[in-house]
Amino acid sequence: MNKKETNMEENKIGFIDKYYKIILILIFLAGILIRSYLYICNQSLWLDEASLAINVVNEPYKNLFEGLKLLQACPPGFTVFAKFLIDIVHTQNLYIRDLILRFIPFSSGILSIFAFFYLVKLVFNHNKKAVLTATTFFTLTPAAIIYSVQFKQYSLELFIATILLIIFYKMLILNKNKKYYSVIIAIAPWFSYSSFFIIFAGLIALFFLNKKKFLFTFFLFIISSLAYYFISLKSVFELNYSGMDAYWSMAYSFLEISHPTRLFYRIGDLFTMYKIPALITGIICSFTLLYYLVSKEHKYLEKIIFVLPVIFTIFASIFHKYPFCCRLILFLLPLLILTITDYKIKGAVVLKTVIALIIAVSMISYKPDAKEYCYAYGRYSVEYVKQHIKQNETIILDDMRAEYVLYLKNYNKDNIVVLPISCLFINIEKCSALVKALPRGHYYFLSSSYYAKEIAEEAGLKPIELDLGFKPKKCKAVYFEKN
Repeated sequence: MNKKETNMEENKIGFIDKYYKIILILIFLAGILIRSYLYICNQSLWLDEASLAINVVNEPYKNLFEGLKLLQACPPGFTVFAKFLIDIVHTQNLYIRDLILRFIPFSSGILSIFAFFYLVKLVFNHNKKAVLTATTFFTLTPAAIIYSVQFKQYSLELFIATILLIIFYKMLILNKNKKYYSVIIAIAPWFSYSSFFIIFAGLIALFFLNKKKFLFTFFLFIISSLAYYFISLKSVFELNYSGMDAYWSMAYSFLEISHPTRLFYRIGDLFTMYKIPALITGIICSFTLLYYLVSKEHKYLEKIIFVLPVIFTIFASIFHKYPFCCRLILFLLPLLILTITDYKIKGAVVLKTVIALIIAVSMISYKPDAKEYCYAYGRYSVEYVKQHIKQNETIILDDMRAEYVLYLKNYNKDNIVVLPISCLFINIEKCSALVKALPRGHYYFLSSSYYAKEIAEEAGLKPIELDLGFKPKKCKAVYFEKN
């Protein structure tokens, strides 16, 4: 580094030292405000959220420990607490109910920011530039934002992963230990399936460091895990494993040696929905992670707790035990950002700038799993239909109907016709034929995809979009008369 570059670096450090607290507050505010805005917007639950919500709203507490219906798998700690909140508030207002359902992901998303900030302060030993860089990346990463306002467990799993990393870092690197650390480690899987990957890595490191600490922590973990298996996991595996394996295989969410770039794309999905930027981001993350692993700068215990969970997840995916897709690997985000931030040699500024630009651009339009059935406004459609439907009119649903069933609870089922297939793009002709075969009458067609209008028109009908008080981006609900 020449004299000019040295002076520039010193000026940057001086600026950071002077405005560190202000910058940090702005980062926190940005993360909180973005998440709060999306939370208050509270869009209608889409298919996957609604499927989980149907279980939470309709099933007794006991059933939430077992395999869930509608091909859902979720740690009982999440579902039980969500149901508990629903029971406490006990509202009939669907907007408020959705807010309550999303409260755990939302609060987990906010808490994750502060937990990660605490972690990076430990790891980077109060290196203010590194702390600000890592915290900014984490706070503004699109996937971390989006899943903090979706009724799924992934935001909670991100928070728990960060807490576990803090605990293991303190136990292994800072040689600090509290007995409640072992208790938290033992109960974490009840709230997070993905916690197993971090716990296994941490226990391996603990075994090499201190056998006594390892035995105590391992004993509590095994007792808790055995109880967890017989109370919950055994039933989940028996009911949902084969179906989940088939679904995730169809969604190309298992890693394969014959498709090596899939690893990069799936990692990149955390940061952007665009294919080429995702590939670039995935390559950068993988490179910095590998560099961290081979670097002589770090202790082997650090490498175990910060790299081994990623390796475990990759192998679990290759053997079809754990899907490697955006929401299910969200818990790896702290590890990826830590290793990106830690990378300091030639080209580091360029790589970090590329990541920052991709995140900035993607924040504007990021939509994880941007598929036709992910756009939802079922809450508004159902409220409209309930207010306007007449006795001789019928509701049509298709096979992927969870987003409507959730809001149609306690509605007269005799007034509903269910098509035996999902009306996705590939089934437009089949759905049109089924609609065409319906008897004469007046119908509200609430579709799982945004081809409701096209399907009705293909059947020779004149569909009318519902007047919901706003113009939906895509048409999923129409009214038509069949003479």
